[in-house]
Amino acid sequence: MNKHRSFWLEEVAGDAPDAPPLEGSSRAEVAIIGGGFVGLWTAIRLKEMEPACDVALLEQDICGAGASGRNGGFLLSWWPKLASLTKLFGPADAVQICRESQSAIHEIDEFCQQRGIDADFRRGGWLWTATSRAQLGAWEGVLRTCEKTGVEPFQRLEPAEVGRRRRLRTSLSAHRSSR
Repeated sequence: MNKHRSFWLEEVAGDAPDAPPLEGSSRAEVAIIGGGFVGLWTAIRLKEMEPACDVALLEQDICGAGASGRNGGFLLSWWPKLASLTKLFGPADAVQICRESQSAIHEIDEFCQQRGIDADFRRGGWLWTATSRAQLGAWEGVLRTCEKTGVEPFQRLEPAEVGRRRRLRTSLSAHRSSR
């Protein structure tokens, strides 16, 4: 099977053969499904907190082959999901989840620096843009929830500023995330 490999995976794994599939039964104290950023980071943190913990990480392909490896390595906080998280967990817990997700990004940066991992890590934020009329206001629910919960993870930008930052010709509106 010819699998899609991002530039980053090709660089580190090339045409490495597939690992054999898990056969039979196996037991672990914690089983993590998926070897993307979240799965790998969870396994690392669990082992740091409790080295004796028996952690199994299961990945159907190669670690990083999914969205984590195809998106250029972006680490995003959960602030854009604040409205949904608020409905599920209430405002205080939703804000805490978003803050923890943002902290995890900083922790991953420090992890790479401390271990000399050349991850080309750069904290630059991201732009949430509308390039068509249909996209205008798509984020208003999240922004209202941010206002109600007293957090300001986004900064409203004028179209000219978006164009200056990203050289976009057709941006109608945008918000910038915190770094």
